Amino acid sequence: MVKKFLNVLICLTTFIISFMPVFAADVICGGDSIGIALSYDGVLVTGTYTYSIDQQVIDPKTQDIQANDLITHVNQNKVDSIASLASTIQLALEKQEDIVLTLKRNNESIERSLNVHYDQATDTFKTGLYVKDSTIGIGTMTYYDPQNHTFASLGHALNDQYYELQFSKGYLYSSYVNDVRKNTEKSTGEKIAVVDKDEIIGKVVYNNEIGVYGYYYGTIDGQMIETASIDETHLGSAYLMSVLEGDMIELIEVEITELKPQHDIEQKGITFEVTDKSFLEKTGGIIQGMSGSPIIQDDKIIGAVSHVNAKNQKIGYGVYIEWMLQISQDME
Repeated sequence: MVKKFLNVLICLTTFIISFMPVFAADVICGGDSIGIALSYDGVLVTGTYTYSIDQQVIDPKTQDIQANDLITHVNQNKVDSIASLASTIQLALEKQEDIVLTLKRNNESIERSLNVHYDQATDTFKTGLYVKDSTIGIGTMTYYDPQNHTFASLGHALNDQYYELQFSKGYLYSSYVNDVRKNTEKSTGEKIAVVDKDEIIGKVVYNNEIGVYGYYYGTIDGQMIETASIDETHLGSAYLMSVLEGDMIELIEVEITELKPQHDIEQKGITFEVTDKSFLEKTGGIIQGMSGSPIIQDDKIIGAVSHVNAKNQKIGYGVYIEWMLQISQDME
């Protein structure tokens, strides 16, 4: 994947020194827009509907099947996608077996019967369930590590917008930004992006409080840059790298205003304020989809954007790159 940059070049000089910070490393700088698709460990019930068969109204709620239930098995057979759920139900119908769902609800496993009926009018089987098996989000790549083919992104966990569930696996896709919705006093803006699901560029391994991590496929062409330890980070000018249009990475000027001393992995170690007038005219501040944008200071990555201040969207927060790099190195 060839990374496209604006006509701005960061000049890096490599020095041979006798010591380095514990978690310092040379990585390929990110900044590109990505799509992250994460799958549930089962099939999620997002809602139910009623239907009529032979003048009988069928309602899954009467069988105690509820929205936010996670279907993990059908007749003791594990299901992890909508396709496997449908095929398992179809096989049970062909064998004229009753259909028993194993559901995960509030961290407990329960069993409930499901009525399934054939609808001649639509030539389909009806379950009364609305389901989904994955969620997808837009973010920004922080870095690629060519030493172990790992990547780090987002700066915080990817969560479902409506449901509090853990994800079992996922994939990374290329993404292209079509438009930007600007911040307002009432809501945070966002990147309007398209995910190219025909181009899988990596596999997700971890989805935790300070980012999404995994292995990338193939080779990455990009600029090598050194990471900074927490002790090297200081107040003053810096910049972010992120995409606002297409796949063109832009440099966004910021001022580091606060640094929290941290000895264990935590969020929001870095506080910064956007000072780039051109960027502020386009966005009004930090917007959704910028999470993971690398923060560069003194020609080193010091962190990644993780959050925005809801009351003042010019102010953002970042996680120290040292913590993200530690997770990447642990993956080895």
